[in-house]
Amino acid sequence: MKKLLAATILSASIGAGAGMALVAGDAKAEDTPTAGTATEDGSGRRCNRLREGRRHRIVKAMITTTAEAIGITPEELRAELRDGGSIADAATAHGVDPADVEAALLAEVTEHVNDATENGRIDEARAAEILDNAPDRIHEFVTKAREPRPA
Repeated sequence: MKKLLAATILSASIGAGAGMALVAGDAKAEDTPTAGTATEDGSGRRCNRLREGRRHRIVKAMITTTAEAIGITPEELRAELRDGGSIADAATAHGVDPADVEAALLAEVTEHVNDATENGRIDEARAAEILDNAPDRIHEFVTKAREPRPA
């Protein structure tokens, strides 16, 4: 799961939703269907179950890393995000500098990008691109306020 995180996390777009959501990859799901996983959803758009599963695993890994950096459980972090606010707000409420959370996420991403490069899953150019974009993407992820959601 952690290796998947590095390969896709920073090519993902950050969005709001159930706490947070990432859209993995640079292409739209309807542009790059995966054989055997794409289906019609009735609206003419192509659904890609593989991509949805990947997105879920990435968000779960990011929540886990973030919660560990704050010193709380992932469930506690999710509950705080459901109430609205940002990860930075949650970190501050627990006496942790949001910059420390960003540093933990960046270290995790860097480790997994390096592993992916060494194992040949991504090339050096893609690794450099991911690592160049990482600080800005992570900062947005940590500071973006979420809408309150029902439990």
